[in-house]
Amino acid sequence: MKKPLKKALIGSLLVSTTITLSACGGANRLVEEAEEVTEKNTNEIEVETEQQDKNYEEKVKQWGEMYAEYGEQSREETLEHIEKESVGPVNEEPIIVKESYTDPDELASFASDILFNFYRGDTHANDYVVFIENYGSEESHEMFLTGKHKEDVKLMSSVQSRIREQGIEYSSYQVSKVQKEGNIGVFYRKLTTSTGLQEFYRTELIKEDGHWYFHNDGLSEPVAFD
Repeated sequence: MKKPLKKALIGSLLVSTTITLSACGGANRLVEEAEEVTEKNTNEIEVETEQQDKNYEEKVKQWGEMYAEYGEQSREETLEHIEKESVGPVNEEPIIVKESYTDPDELASFASDILFNFYRGDTHANDYVVFIENYGSEESHEMFLTGKHKEDVKLMSSVQSRIREQGIEYSSYQVSKVQKEGNIGVFYRKLTTSTGLQEFYRTELIKEDGHWYFHNDGLSEPVAFD
């Protein structure tokens, strides 16, 4: 979330710097160089976007062929036929709030409950920001926060509003045990809506200075718990 804000900030600084230099005179060369860099970046983005579009079209074709095998079945029925990767047993650690976590499964249990209730609207945006501030890794601070608490609360309130606008009511969730590899821990979350739809997420933890921190979270392909 912070990257777009950084880009916007850099853009505004570039504009203000250009205006200042132009007013002082002798800035033509700098402005031309800035325009050349912008044009180069634009061309690179266009090439990358074209490649992403091509990959997306190929993926859509694969999905179409896969779903065609199941005829007129519903999405949920179709998902039942897709082979799901096993991600280990369900995490049944009780939710315990600590100042810091040395057990990644305890943090996974706590973080999952915070995320679930944030999606439901039961956890206030301010509480979610406080969670990231205190239990998030340094990189998660850069990714999810601006560094200004009030602004971050507004940002998370906006995210929560968008979730609410979708009209999705989450009723329950399950979490897998953490799979550790070095200082990285990964676990999976399955959220179930009141209508029976399921969503899957892959969540990363990271170990820093002997303690585990929330690192990242994103959508996952359907998985199965043992």
